[in-house]
Amino acid sequence: MAELRARLGLTETQVRSGPDRLVDLDLLRPSRDSPGALRAVSPDLGLELPLRRQEEDLTSRQAELARSKAAAVRAVSEFADLRPDTEVDGAERLVGMDAIQSRLEELAHGPAREFTAILPGGALSEASLEASRPLDRRALGRGIEMRSVYQDSARNDPATLAYTRWLTEKGSQVRTARTARSCRPAC
Repeated sequence: MAELRARLGLTETQVRSGPDRLVDLDLLRPSRDSPGALRAVSPDLGLELPLRRQEEDLTSRQAELARSKAAAVRAVSEFADLRPDTEVDGAERLVGMDAIQSRLEELAHGPAREFTAILPGGALSEASLEASRPLDRRALGRGIEMRSVYQDSARNDPATLAYTRWLTEKGSQVRTARTARSCRPAC
């Protein structure tokens, strides 16, 4: 063993673990001629098995990746209608003040003749009302017909109620509804 260590420049542990590693790689196998001894396997045959194992592992990983991709595609398609700023069943779904403001700006400058909005959730924030007023004024000034449906609870908010009165004074139609089936004038 000392001669082998010196010749290879390895430690005793490395020299002792070498045959175990070669057995693991199927490059050394038990000898039939000398029980307890090992015999070398031809490298072209010995390397075939580890390469085959790697190929099988790679094939298995590729199949798992394909299954994961398919699951991701299914999840995205199933929940597509929950994504913000998307169209669902012919209606735009805008989430957040920035998205709403951007879309209102586009509409205020666009060639539309009519603007219809359903505003669920009751009262509007002061920021929302302040951002909407100049855009609504511009749209109404261009002759765009505006119709809005608010949730009934918006009647209890003085700022939202004042805003809807301003809209109706400018020619808009504003209604409130408890449910999607009922609708009545806001002011």
